[in-house]
Amino acid sequence: PTMSTVARLVALLALLVPAVADSAAVPIHATCDGGRVASCKCLLACEVFGSQPEKCEAAEDTEDSVNKLVHDVVRTSLQSQTVSDPDCAGIKCIVDCAKQLNCLNQKVVGECVNVKEVSRSCDVNCNGSPRGALPFLPFAVFLAVVGGARFTDILG
Repeated sequence: PTMSTVARLVALLALLVPAVADSAAVPIHATCDGGRVASCKCLLACEVFGSQPEKCEAAEDTEDSVNKLVHDVVRTSLQSQTVSDPDCAGIKCIVDCAKQLNCLNQKVVGECVNVKEVSRSCDVNCNGSPRGALPFLPFAVFLAVVGGARFTDILG
């Protein structure tokens, strides 16, 4: 993936795991079921992100350590390209985790649709039953990586 794609995926992940984008801190007003550690475990369980959810256990002491772990793992995984079509695999993981943790919202769905438009062979199901308008989710790191948008652009 291009650096723009990597940046967008990292931003989308911040929606699932509250994080600070490279440029600004964004307050998190809503979280996924189970909080940041559950979000971290779900994401890092995906093959595209290394299939090592146990890494989240060591980082659960502080929000910053969980955020840094997810950010570093996502960047490394997407740059190493160990999975074919990492953009598609990454958005599938994020959408699946958002559905499982009850925090799928229109921003995640919108970014998913954007990935499908660019990667027409991506068979991700972007639809779900999003809960009301959650202003911020712990998934924003990935959204920015996938679409090149800044974290603050994704979260509004």
